[in-house]
Amino acid sequence: MADIDFSVADTAPTLHPGAHGPWVRYLQQMLVAAQIPGLHLSSVSESFDAATEAAVKHFQAWVPMHATGVVDHDVWAKLIEVAESREQVDTIVGESVGANDVHEKKLGTGQEVGRHGWRQVTLRCTIHEFRGEPFPNHSAYVRFTDRNNEASDSSAVIHEGVLHLADVWVPNEGEFHLFVESNQRSTDGGAVGTVAGAVEMKCEHNQYITFDAMQHPGDSRSMTYQDAVAYGFTSTTGSDAGVSVAPEGIGFKAGISSSSSASDTHTYAESDTVTVTCGGKGFTITQTT
Repeated sequence: MADIDFSVADTAPTLHPGAHGPWVRYLQQMLVAAQIPGLHLSSVSESFDAATEAAVKHFQAWVPMHATGVVDHDVWAKLIEVAESREQVDTIVGESVGANDVHEKKLGTGQEVGRHGWRQVTLRCTIHEFRGEPFPNHSAYVRFTDRNNEASDSSAVIHEGVLHLADVWVPNEGEFHLFVESNQRSTDGGAVGTVAGAVEMKCEHNQYITFDAMQHPGDSRSMTYQDAVAYGFTSTTGSDAGVSVAPEGIGFKAGISSSSSASDTHTYAESDTVTVTCGGKGFTITQTT
């Protein structure tokens, strides 16, 4: 685990009771992460309320230091030191505190909370494979970068063609990068592997951000119908096949149609020539909100 950068304490604002905003939420998360006996904070929000003030005073008395309820440089430095000693804070955005998220919230480190031009939002990305079908359920990894090449990373699993992530750190302006692992078939009989793409993005006001990603077509190859069968390109075992075969016959589209049945037939002889097209390694991505 990387050490916490103590410059966070140098740049963090002094917080007084009644304050609001992401720095207050970060303070509350750090107080919970400290695991100080007798310190109880039942919720994490962006409001420096009476419960937060009491928790701050409890922490200050435990250190010990003057229990003022005001969070200044010395309090920030001690909070970071304690969290680091607990080995519960990671400088990667989105890492959880300990084994579980604090009150089901993600911990954004001080570097992230204090970074001007960044915000936490809900991400939804609809992902299509190259024929327009929902992308198969696979692991996905997203990265947002700002104009200074600062980055935040998150991972999830695509479910029925949709990638959904809550509390993702995004810049007001920058780039969205998408990486999806895929075992789609390729014309050489192997697998496509990783499919990736990027797009310029903006998120200045919304609490959510949405994208649509379409996989590029990949290599095409002409072969006999017999060879297509031998390669498994006419199999109906699932959409992971990621293959389109032309010309098409009944039950003979990409070998992936769930509507195919044993009674479906095709009109091709084994020696007939077909063109097999596989999914590509890239996405065209469009920001929709």
